[in-house]
Amino acid sequence: MNEKYCIIDKKNWKRSIHCEVFRNSALPQYCITVELDVSNFCRKVKEKSWSFSFAFIYAVTKCANEIEEFRYRFIDGNVVLYKRINTAFTYMIYHAKPCFLKVFFLSS
Repeated sequence: MNEKYCIIDKKNWKRSIHCEVFRNSALPQYCITVELDVSNFCRKVKEKSWSFSFAFIYAVTKCANEIEEFRYRFIDGNVVLYKRINTAFTYMIYHAKPCFLKVFFLSS
């Protein structure tokens, strides 16, 4: 077994049918849009003098790691479940070209 992920037994996996739907997609992915009250989050970020963008990226990455279904990937024809995933974001810097950030999540 790999230290970073484990290979899933597709025959006994509860999400096998979902896997078949996305299996042949060029880039299986999903997007969501929600209304979200971030008032308390904004207040905490301001109190700590943190960057809102980086604090939000951390929060999203932490939440993604807590949801098992977000940690599945395809590797060499297998479905694998990662112990931890990293994320990537496009970050806009004022008066500069957009840059791409890859976020390596280190749990505390």
